[in-house]
Amino acid sequence: MRWKQAHEAVRRDLADHIEDQADAYVRGGMNDSDAAERAVKEMGDPVDVGLMMDASYRPKVEFRLLIALGLLVLTGILVRAVFYRLTAAEWLKYAGALLMGVGCFVLMLRVNFYRMLHWAWYLEFAFLLLAVIIPLLGDWLSYKRSGPGFEYSCVQFLWLLYPVIYALIVYRLRGSNLFGLLAAGALFCIPLFLRATSFSAIGLYEVDAAAACFVIIMLAVFYQCFRGSRVIAAALTMLVTAFGTLLTAVSEPYRFARLYGVLYPSNDPSGDGWLTLRIRELLAKAVLFGQGGALSSQAQSFVAQNDSFTSDYVMTYLIYKYGYAAAIVLLLIIGTFLVFGFLRTKRIGSALGRLLAVGILMIFVMQTVLYIVPCVGYPFLSSSFFPFVTDGNLVLIVDFLLAGLLASLFRTDTLFADTPPHRWKRLRIRISMNAELTEPKPR
Repeated sequence: MRWKQAHEAVRRDLADHIEDQADAYVRGGMNDSDAAERAVKEMGDPVDVGLMMDASYRPKVEFRLLIALGLLVLTGILVRAVFYRLTAAEWLKYAGALLMGVGCFVLMLRVNFYRMLHWAWYLEFAFLLLAVIIPLLGDWLSYKRSGPGFEYSCVQFLWLLYPVIYALIVYRLRGSNLFGLLAAGALFCIPLFLRATSFSAIGLYEVDAAAACFVIIMLAVFYQCFRGSRVIAAALTMLVTAFGTLLTAVSEPYRFARLYGVLYPSNDPSGDGWLTLRIRELLAKAVLFGQGGALSSQAQSFVAQNDSFTSDYVMTYLIYKYGYAAAIVLLLIIGTFLVFGFLRTKRIGSALGRLLAVGILMIFVMQTVLYIVPCVGYPFLSSSFFPFVTDGNLVLIVDFLLAGLLASLFRTDTLFADTPPHRWKRLRIRISMNAELTEPKPR
């Protein structure tokens, strides 16, 4: 068989057939060695069986998803060429990040999530340790040097990977009672807690991670991964979510001032409302096709002199420069990628695969939403990154890595099946042993 990832699944399948057949012969009075030999011979010629298995087990390639991903990447290159003022060195860094991202995508196609499942708790501990220690180390270095200490960027983008680890943890907790559910709820609030306690300066990425984890745990409740009432489980999840959100809001009171400036920008035109007024003016002057109408002197100088605006709010500038139709095309491309992803997720056979795929897709959904909302005149939060289009170099690599994990799930979903929780597995073994002990032996 040429597909090496299928070897373990096929070996397990053939072994199960041989053992079942051999057990039937033993019950009929045949000794163990003869029963095993006969069962193996009845499987057929090894070469023929191998050829049939090779034809049956082929990795599935989701071409529609790959095409949508390719269009996103090409759009990102075009956006940088038109809207970003990149130097030659910056283009070289972007090209390097693009190549590294493609390499991560290809590498992730070989990942076996079911083997990662055994290391779920170790991955969780290592990730949280990294997320807490590096910011604290940065603060310590800043104190010792009396100046800039340590960049948080080396960990902030990794929060986009947290839902993958969290999905593994939730799957490991399946079959537990409501205490397991509360533990899962507490774990998905950790990004918000670290944000609230100022342990990590991670921008919007903790919001992406928390939202994706919330969807994962709600999906697990829907699949009844936890024992007990589904309604009570959903209510407890909502309660934990509300507590984590409230804790974050209280820890950042300036968000309320930002909210007021967005909702009533005219009351503070030189403060928090200034950016909102400029964005809304560009949108008001935009047309369906082509460049929008004349702008005020403030908006003209802002667009002409502020490089960060044309790079951070590409969607807004795209709408004004080329019309709403250009933004619609961009949304159709990312929408196609997400729709194909969710439709393919429905066909995954295992609960673990669906939890992982939904968590990854929700990261892309949250990135898109948190980017679009400020660009359409409601900058409640700082602008995020549009997946594969306006990403920074590190985020681009992480997004490719997530896309590779998603493609791996779709490629290998037929090889793996859900296993029962450990407690039920042990119970099943005990029942089987008791049945064998009480079964009368053939004469």
